[in-house]
Amino acid sequence: MVISALIAVTTGRSEAAGGSPAAALATIPGAAPALHQGDGGIPGGPGEGAGAAAGGCAFVATRPPTVGALEAALGITLPEPIGADLTMGAIQLPSPTASGVAGGAPLGGDVARLLVLYDWDLYHSRPIASTAALRGRGLVEFHVRFSRGRAACEAGLRAAFGASTELERPAPDGKGPAIRLRRYGSYFVDAADGDAVSLDWFASEPDWAAPPVDVEARARVLRELGKGLAGARSAEEVWQLVSHAPKGAGIVKAPGGDGEVSLQFVPPMPAAALAAALGWPRVAGQSVGVHQSSFRVVVPAGARWALPRIGPWEVDCALTSAPTGRALAGEQPAAVSLRSLGPKDAVRTIRLAPRGP
Repeated sequence: MVISALIAVTTGRSEAAGGSPAAALATIPGAAPALHQGDGGIPGGPGEGAGAAAGGCAFVATRPPTVGALEAALGITLPEPIGADLTMGAIQLPSPTASGVAGGAPLGGDVARLLVLYDWDLYHSRPIASTAALRGRGLVEFHVRFSRGRAACEAGLRAAFGASTELERPAPDGKGPAIRLRRYGSYFVDAADGDAVSLDWFASEPDWAAPPVDVEARARVLRELGKGLAGARSAEEVWQLVSHAPKGAGIVKAPGGDGEVSLQFVPPMPAAALAAALGWPRVAGQSVGVHQSSFRVVVPAGARWALPRIGPWEVDCALTSAPTGRALAGEQPAAVSLRSLGPKDAVRTIRLAPRGP
């Protein structure tokens, strides 16, 4: 069902497919093909505000902050009422149907297709009941397919951001050829030769767009962190342990609580490599909360599993998605999922919190 995939996207459960709405939609019978796969596809990359771009991309200079602002910038009109399957974090136009995507005229001007993910909490937000309410929602991602105007669009993007950089994005199904893209600032366009063009934007840079990481440098920084934590008595001392990390290691500071240290891996780090660097011979992935929508790395603690500790510091490593290994036995509440970690499981952030000796 289309809504199931869109929910998976908005809750971060589609990372195995590349973390994009187009990737999730591509797996659903009757859904639009992934963007960048011909003129009829749904866009599948980021696109944000740049300078005064021409044609249908003219809005990129001041990226629209809400769904309604994007609607106005594109010169389209959202349907009223919106379909019941498009009110929980995402809207796709034309709307998917059981027999495929409703065809017909463009949505407005040269806009052929549109996919938008907006600010919405699966567990705490009510479904959007009206187009008016939808228009006020903040944008998380948007993906636009224009039926024409590539030259004008890319000329405007170059004027705003300078020359593009070339990159490749893994195929949504993980099996097909990589998708060639051109990046302008925070925008991505497909690198096809035709006049039709796909313009995409993400509020947060997708993992596939991050620069290559220096794997050895990253592991070296973490080994040094693991050795130094036992003697660190403050967050400032912990920061000193990682302050020398080279840019290529892909380790950046993340928001954290008072007295804590939070680090983010850009892109995420394989969980097995992280465990090896920090000296944990056996690890697993455990769910957090009753919704089982987030997972963290745990280690054996007697008959139980618990967050690792190094000296006075508790180490909370957040996985990018549910662990892919087999179910494990252990003393934990029935509502808690505990599984071994597979080769594709990865960690996005580490939170170090003081817990005493």
